[in-house]
Amino acid sequence: MRITCPRILLVVPALFVMGCGDQPSAPESSAPAEGVPLFRVIPTYAPDMRSADIIVEPSGGAFVLGSHSIWFPANSICDPELSSYGVTEWDKPCTAISKPIHVHAELREQGGRSWIDFTPSLRFVPSNDEGQWVHLIMMTPAAEGKHLVHEDAPPILWSPAIGMPGIDESLTDATLKSKWLTRGGGVYRRIKHFTGYNIYTGRSAAAEEY
Repeated sequence: MRITCPRILLVVPALFVMGCGDQPSAPESSAPAEGVPLFRVIPTYAPDMRSADIIVEPSGGAFVLGSHSIWFPANSICDPELSSYGVTEWDKPCTAISKPIHVHAELREQGGRSWIDFTPSLRFVPSNDEGQWVHLIMMTPAAEGKHLVHEDAPPILWSPAIGMPGIDESLTDATLKSKWLTRGGGVYRRIKHFTGYNIYTGRSAAAEEY
């Protein structure tokens, strides 16, 4: 898989930012230890590396697009053929996928924001266990060189489509609040569903204070 710097490795329950060189590189592959599940996300990238078609196994895994990334724990994706979708449905029980699912991801810059958009629309299996939450990391210059782990992070907003107004879902659900990465120039948060997400690419008011 060819990715651009910085390179993100997500390991449940923690999120780690990995350093990288000046050139895109392929992550090293290794066999899992005995008894450890095999996490697989299989991407096919467009030539410009700004979009990709991915296959997510029921066992989950990590996916990188540009400098952003997402982590799917095992059995975390609701089967779209057996579950409902909509703002009133995010916390309702659902049946997890039992076979690989295809997802398309698009990365765009628009209106001073970095957008990542996913199709089809999916939601994720509700859980009170943070280790079973799907997490999205988005990088932003507002966080570059900062260690603002105790300050409010720029929100990762949900939008029905690229260019549409963003919605701060954490205003009604504290588990969806964005958090700073301890280093690396980004923020992350739990997501309960797919459509599109965006983050401001400039400097936030919080970042200007430091």
